[in-house]
Amino acid sequence: MFKSFHLKSGHYYLLAFFIAIGFYVGLGGYPLSNNNEGLYAEVAREMLLTGNYIIPHLNFVPYIEKPPLLYWLIALSYHVFGVTTWAARLIPASCGALTIVCLLWLGQKIGRAREAWLTAVILATSLGYIVIARIVFFDMLLTACLTVTLSLFYVWWQTDKKYYLRSAYIFLGLGVLSKGLLILVLVFAISVTFLFICRQKKRILSLFDFWGIILFLAIVLPWHVAANIQYPGFFRDYFINEQVLRFLNERIPHDYYQGPIYYYIPRILAYLLPWSLLLPLLCKRHPMKNNDTDKLALFLWLWFIVPLVFFSVSQAKANYYMIIGMPALAYLLAIKINQMNNLKSSLLWSMVSISLITLLAGYIVAKKIPDEYSELSIIQYLQAKNSGRPVYLYDNYAKQSTLLFYLQKRLPMIAADDPDLAYGAQTNEAKGWFISVEQFKSIAEKQFCYVALVKESLSKFYQVLPGLGFCPVTATKKGLLLSNDPGDCNKHG
Repeated sequence: MFKSFHLKSGHYYLLAFFIAIGFYVGLGGYPLSNNNEGLYAEVAREMLLTGNYIIPHLNFVPYIEKPPLLYWLIALSYHVFGVTTWAARLIPASCGALTIVCLLWLGQKIGRAREAWLTAVILATSLGYIVIARIVFFDMLLTACLTVTLSLFYVWWQTDKKYYLRSAYIFLGLGVLSKGLLILVLVFAISVTFLFICRQKKRILSLFDFWGIILFLAIVLPWHVAANIQYPGFFRDYFINEQVLRFLNERIPHDYYQGPIYYYIPRILAYLLPWSLLLPLLCKRHPMKNNDTDKLALFLWLWFIVPLVFFSVSQAKANYYMIIGMPALAYLLAIKINQMNNLKSSLLWSMVSISLITLLAGYIVAKKIPDEYSELSIIQYLQAKNSGRPVYLYDNYAKQSTLLFYLQKRLPMIAADDPDLAYGAQTNEAKGWFISVEQFKSIAEKQFCYVALVKESLSKFYQVLPGLGFCPVTATKKGLLLSNDPGDCNKHG
């Protein structure tokens, strides 16, 4: 089918349509979700508000779990478009689109435009990939940086032109500013292993280009040095605790998931749905041998397998980590489809249709059940009351992280047991905003106020703060808003 296929402008318009539908349409039509999405969007908002672009802050206390590039880009988006849900999601969505464009470029440079176009269609209509691109996470930014870096490396390997290698170092540096040292480990392991298997050991030394390293350091060093100067505990908290100890399952606090060695296998299948139904084609051997195809396939398999092994061995796991391997897996699938003469085009377009219909249905559902993801009902209640009464957070803020973003103000915390704010709570910026149970009891006895908390913390709240007359006045799926105003309590039963 694709043997006789030639790229025309219409094919690029069609791909642009898929990208627009998948990554941009309705991007702000449903609220940010709790946990990481609301948290990261809020960090960028506070960065823009305070003008402190060195040390990220969450609830206006230092938050150095991740490097700043995503926050910088979202803050820039806020500056241009305003502080909105759409502006926050614009950055990861654009990174998802950039990854696809980069794969198209790679295909053009190495003379494999048909496979690259099909790869782009697969990614642009893969439901899991689209979903992650529409969430404010670091991983799609990292995916874009890794994709560009490895694509430039492969073109350098084919052409031996230094500017491709030096450009790769630039995006390698941006990758470090995206999510830390992980990209260094992956790129080094993939590129060195590839050259070693290709019996080009001498070219391994060529990887360490002087000007490339200078460009890399010029991008990476300024923020790391400035952060270390501004925040005395930066090296220990950011490098050792967040990156080394996280991998070894020794990070403090232990607020991440673990799982079995096969943890990512079902998730990989979900990333590429419905195209993952065709992944068994990767097991089918093609009778015709082509050295260029074999080398490209080797490179792509390393691109996929090295992160899979790394994340599978790591003690810290998350549903979205292996998204960085999907460009390679999609390209491998595209190569195999391109080799299949008997695979009907109707099957492929059926998968595209399934993806678009499912995406539309998911968007409709997301709009209709916002309380499944965010604290929107609580926010709307507070905005409707417009009473000016103080709002307090109790216990774990991260599970209600959309509150700060949508209320757009700092909230004091009672008996904070929040792993994301554990280090910031010990700094001078936290004074007066992290209050004890005794302090809050004294406040609540003198004035009416609201307390936001997750439902699982309600019994604990009543145990440590009895007799203050607090009652639930509105709720989301996971959260509650309490008030000690008898009028509110009588109205809501």
